[in-house]
Amino acid sequence: MIRIRTHMNELKANFKHDKKNIVGGVACVACGMEDESNSHVMKCDKYRDLRDGRDLKSNNDLVNFFRDVMSRREKIEKGN
Repeated sequence: MIRIRTHMNELKANFKHDKKNIVGGVACVACGMEDESNSHVMKCDKYRDLRDGRDLKSNNDLVNFFRDVMSRREKIEKGN
């Protein structure tokens, strides 16, 4: 929860100055339409199914949503 609230979770826009993000950009790995930030992934169409049935105002649901997002991101980046 702390990482989400302080924008320290591993989303590209949270680490714009990281070498790999300077070279590769900070576009969302799922849609490529906007910078990959906490606020973007919470509304990104590619993660809509992960939001279904969850109340993102609930800490528990928010943490579980971001865990699922990070898992999906990892799979997308690996090409699976």
